[in-house]
Amino acid sequence: MKKITLFFILTFGLPLCLGAQSSTTKIIKLGYIDLQKVIKTYPEGKKVLDFLKNQRDTYENTKTQMENDIKKLEGELESKSKELSEMQVRDYLAQIEAKRQELEIFINNANKDLEKKEKEMLTPVYQKVLETIRTESPNLGFNFIIDYKYVLIADPELDITEKIIKILEGK
Repeated sequence: MKKITLFFILTFGLPLCLGAQSSTTKIIKLGYIDLQKVIKTYPEGKKVLDFLKNQRDTYENTKTQMENDIKKLEGELESKSKELSEMQVRDYLAQIEAKRQELEIFINNANKDLEKKEKEMLTPVYQKVLETIRTESPNLGFNFIIDYKYVLIADPELDITEKIIKILEGK
């Protein structure tokens, strides 16, 4: 629904508003870009994304190991439950609960850390990409650029993704 609304505003509403406000109508030269593809392809962006993926994988491996430790304790408790005293059962249950709490804290901290690193590391990359788009789009003949995820139908000639990637690679 948002895409349709944006399409109609850009197609019909914006030109009417521009025409109503001024006697000289400015022609909109609309282009679009796949910003995610640019970030994934741009060497600085790729380096950050690879680092974040490795960090995420490391956290995921640690989480899996912690979950396996909990399952191991639960399995031991189940297999030995008939042989254990009530006190030993309580000790197992306390260990399991402590490991679950430790896992929950680990997951929360890992997610916060990943969010923080993603913001810290990707923000300068996005800024550089957006500045390149801002300065280069007029040179490419466009004065209005939108992200492709908001485009329903468009002429592929209006896609500046590859051009911006080449410009960024040259910097």
